[in-house]
Amino acid sequence: MIEKIRKVIMQEAGWLDIIEEIEKYLYDVRELIKKGKYTLSLNDNRIDNKNLIDDYVVDSEIIKSIIFDLDIKDFSEKVKNEKEGRENEILYIFGKEVKLLERYGIEEVTVPLYIKFNKLGNNYVIIISFHKQKYPIRYFFK
Repeated sequence: MIEKIRKVIMQEAGWLDIIEEIEKYLYDVRELIKKGKYTLSLNDNRIDNKNLIDDYVVDSEIIKSIIFDLDIKDFSEKVKNEKEGRENEILYIFGKEVKLLERYGIEEVTVPLYIKFNKLGNNYVIIISFHKQKYPIRYFFK
């Protein structure tokens, strides 16, 4: 009964729509990644992404595993792309604390990650950011 009341309250507040949107977004991202229709940005503007790979034992399988483990609680916000000519695109931002092995260490450490996606229709996803958080993330559902 309590769960039913909670669902009605969430529906009236529009929360269910938001939750469904984010769950669908994550599902679509995972499906594109499974099909190999993705890239991790490693250009000169994305030095933080490179640093994560340099500082920790992280490969494409670990990245995929972390992304597949994202859920609604990890969602932070969605923002407009500020890059000129791409203002119509919406970027989704997530955060996740994960255990990673230091590349030159001997133990796993907890690393808070900042993860930002740009899903281009249903054709391709760009992992714009996949790096250690520079500052704490505010989570939408926590």
